[in-house]
This record gives sequence, structure tokens and C-alpha cells, in this order.
Amino acid sequence: MTDSTDAVIRNVQVILINKQTNISRETFTNDVGFYRFVAIDPGNYSMEFRTPGFETHKIDDFAVKTAQEVVINQTLAPASVAAEISVFETPGSELAKTTATVERTFTEREINELPMQVYNNVRDITRLALFAPLVARAPSFTEFSANGQRSRNNNFMLDGVDNNDLTVTNSSLRIIPEAVQQVQLQTVAYSAEFGRSSGAQFSAVTKAGTNLYHGEAWEYHRGNWMEPLGLANKRAGFKETPRYVVNQSGGDMGGPIWKDHTFFFGLLEMNRRREAASASNATAATIPTPDGYAALSAIPLGDGETPTAREAALNALKFLPDIHRLVTNYQNLQNRPINNVMVQTGTIGIPLARPANFWYSVGRIDHRLGNTDNISYRYHLDQSDQPNLQSNTQFGARFAAAQSILRQNHAISYTRIFTNRFLNEARVAYVRSRLSFLENDPQSPTVTITNFFTIGGSNAFPQGRIEQLYQLQDVATIIANRHSLKFGVDVRRNQLFARFGSNSKGTWTFANLADFLNSTPLSLLQAVNEATFNANQWNNAFFFQDDIKATRRLTLNLGVRYEYSTVPFGFFGATNPAIRAAGVRGPVRSDTNNWA
Repeated sequence: MTDSTDAVIRNVQVILINKQTNISRETFTNDVGFYRFVAIDPGNYSMEFRTPGFETHKIDDFAVKTAQEVVINQTLAPASVAAEISVFETPGSELAKTTATVERTFTEREINELPMQVYNNVRDITRLALFAPLVARAPSFTEFSANGQRSRNNNFMLDGVDNNDLTVTNSSLRIIPEAVQQVQLQTVAYSAEFGRSSGAQFSAVTKAGTNLYHGEAWEYHRGNWMEPLGLANKRAGFKETPRYVVNQSGGDMGGPIWKDHTFFFGLLEMNRRREAASASNATAATIPTPDGYAALSAIPLGDGETPTAREAALNALKFLPDIHRLVTNYQNLQNRPINNVMVQTGTIGIPLARPANFWYSVGRIDHRLGNTDNISYRYHLDQSDQPNLQSNTQFGARFAAAQSILRQNHAISYTRIFTNRFLNEARVAYVRSRLSFLENDPQSPTVTITNFFTIGGSNAFPQGRIEQLYQLQDVATIIANRHSLKFGVDVRRNQLFARFGSNSKGTWTFANLADFLNSTPLSLLQAVNEATFNANQWNNAFFFQDDIKATRRLTLNLGVRYEYSTVPFGFFGATNPAIRAAGVRGPVRSDTNNWA
């Protein structure tokens, strides 16, 4: 803060007012004319500068974005009479003048207007990352690469807390555009406050209520009633295009509970997809035709085969007549000799229906406890149910499996302003994710007849996992002359329970159909127990950041960060001295020199 002669002005009263909630913050310039507000929620603000002997200066409207430092260096003119100057636009306030971070912040308008469909008509804000600098498209439908790093090296945050999948290191909770106020992507040279991953820092901020009641409703509809009949469906015997209808309907509402003090925001969306049986979802299989199936009972026993073994093989194929009733067209008809009996086979594709339901909800409440304390709670919940999506779909839904996902993210934030120079932010979060695959036939073993078909579900099932995260953050900020000191701690407790029953039902492999009928397998894999494991880990991060205002035009960003993570698994590495002596490595140890 300076006067018209470029001399610093001390003890200027600076008042910052949130235009949506009317919540204000106040501070004074220090001995070097420096002022700073920290822990400011994104939104539109006005600011006033008042001091005796100078004109009152007011900036009527400027925006504060996520993790962005807005620089407003103000000059006050002497006042001979009472005067007030209002500025309705602050040139250059959008420029990041005090940091070298390469980032892109998306406003609410940009989020609403930019396209971001990801897959299967599900909208996800992570698609916005492709509009940011130093970002490129990476393999898989929701991934992106930033600053040349791997696509799975990004860190996803929601309101400052963790939103990462523990197993595939991608985003955990799907976030729809209507739920967020701002999205920011920092790609390189971010401050010591951010870390965990070497790629980008992707941060989203949940919408909040204001002093005005506001809401919206939406309906996104997609239908295929004008789509002509495709070749695959025509070959499958369809006379018209199978129905495909998607409706994404939802609404949100926000406003005051107690004006200027307590605010709420809520959102609910239903994404309902109805997809009739279609050849596009069919998986090819080569099976005996009805004539070929009738010939199976006449095939003589193979060398060394017992009648009991043949009966078991034929019993395993008793479901084929049900399949024949679903087939309207056989491709690649062939007569194959099995023990000198000709068996007709043909290639089929069973049209499969895949309806799906996606639910998404958000709730947030903010409360101001006097002039120095603010507390907020919010949750995000994402649920999806998709029948017949996984496992063996060669025979329609018979051996298929449904995919069910429930993800939730809860966070409580508390901000305390001790003085104009000292502020503390604390956050507590609980994040949970449950993924399960519900098999239509969880009992039958997996029997693979090479180049023909598979009986039973996938040999990778049963499968599922439950992820839980407990997180505690505390960040303190101190303003001391030209220094803006920020330091804090981030502690995360990760808990992962995974179920992976590979080959637990038994996996048979046969070279061809003749070997199957002759009971001559290539291999049998049978797990003694269904595999499950627990992976628990502590992630601890500590940082210190000092932004030094060296001059009005020069800011130095200095920071250091230390991270320590425990080993998530306890069964890797040899512990027996004799085995260690043979050259087998011992248990993995934690890295203790992770500095940045």
C-alpha cells in the first residue's frame, strides 16, 4: 500500500467482503505497507481501503479462484475533503504475479459450458484437465498426463482432501459438473503445500450456499430412435434398432439458513440408462448347433475315458438347448470329426441387455461462529449398478456378473482466525469406496475350450475390494513483515481389503472340443483358499513455505516438503537368515529421505 509519492502507508484498514454471503474479513497493513488475506473461499469479492487523511478506495468486484493468490497493490491519494473512489474492475488481478506455478483454473461458467462426457454417457470433471497447459491425453478413458509424467502420477483433491483410488491411482469419486464451483489443475512448480504425486495437482471445490436462494434443474437425454439398423443387429435377426435411452436428470438448491451466518447446498442426480439386448454387446462363441448337439450322445468314449467322465462332460453342456432358442443365425458352419462322428458347429453372438443406474448426491453446510471461526461439513456420494457388465458374456447373462460401486467422501473443515497475522485451518476427512462383482453363477467352475467357448464365469472371480481413508490436515499461516509463512501436516491412514478368488472355483483348460468330450484336459488350476489381503499404510507429509515479498514487483517462493510412507504389505521379502544368505532380499523398508 503506497501513496502518490510511492511511499508505503502503514496501518491502512483493509476490509474484504464476500458478495455472495456478506461475510467480511478485516486486516491492516504492516510496517512495510503489506497486507494479506489467507484461507479465502473461491468467489466474488469487494474490498475497501480506509485510513485517515486519504481517500477511501473501494474495489467493487473481483474474483478469487482456487489456490490462487490475487495481488492488488493499491495507491491512495490524499483527501482534502471526504471522498470515496469505487473501481468496478481491477486490471491484472487475474495474473499470477507472485508464483511460478503453471496452472489453469476453471470457473463455474466454464465448467457448465465446456463438454466433458467421458464414457457411457457419464460426465466427469477430470476431462477439464485436457484444456490446461502441459497436459496430454493418455491411455484409458479418464486419464491424462501432465508435464510428461505417467498418467497415474496425478493427485486428485476435493475441497483440499484426498480423492485418490488406492489401487489404480486414479480419481476415486466421480464428480459431476453441477456439484463444483471451481476446478484447478496445477501442472508444475506448485508450492510445498502440495505433493503426494509427481504429476498434476487436480483440485475441485464443492458449491456452497449464499445469502440468496438459488437452484437449477437439468435433463440430458440421448435416444437412438432415428438410428438405422446396423449390420450386426441385422445379422442377429433384429428388424429394428434395439432401444438405447439415457436420461440424466437432477437438481440442486442452495441458500441461507441464517442470513450472513449459516448456508446450505444440496444436489441429487439420477443417471438412468436403458439398453435393450443388442448385438453390439455380444461376445462371439463357437458351439455345437442343434444338430451337432444331438450328435454328441452318439460319440463313442475316448481312449481311457470312463462313462462317468463322459456323462459329466455332457451334463456340463445341458444348457446349450436354452442357448439354441436364443440364436437366430449361425456363422462359419463347420462339421468337425470327434471320435469319427461329425459334429456341426457354428459361431454365435448372444445379444445382451445392459441397463444401468448411476446416482450422485452432494450435501454441504457452512456456519460462521462469530467473526473469527468458520466450520463446514460436506459429503459426496457416488453409486452405480451395472448388470451383466463383467465376466463371461458369451452366453448372454447366464455366466455374466454385475458391477456395483459405492463411493463416498466426507470432510469437516474448521478455520480459526487468531489475529490479523495468524490463521489456522484444520480438516478431517473420511473416504470410503466399495467395489463388488455379483456373479449370476457363482458356483460353476471355469471351463475354457480353446477356440470354442467357456463354461462358467471368469476365473478371476469372486473379486472385490473395500478402501477406506482417514485423513487429518492442519495448516497454519503467519504474516510477518514481508514474509508469508505457511506450514502444516497431512496425515493419512489408508486401509484396503481386497478379495481376489482367482481359480478358487477351479479352472479347466481343454485344447479343443474333442478333448473336452474325451475328458483330456490340458490343465487344471485349483486354488486351495480364496485369496484375500489387507494393505494398510500411513502417509505422513510435513511442509514449510515462505513467500517473501522482496519488492513490489518481486516475490520469492521458498519451500520444503518431507513425506514418509510405511510399507503397505507385510509379506514381501525373506526373513529367514538361511534364505537371506542365498541372495533373496529381505522385507521392503520405508523410504526415509523423501524431500522436495
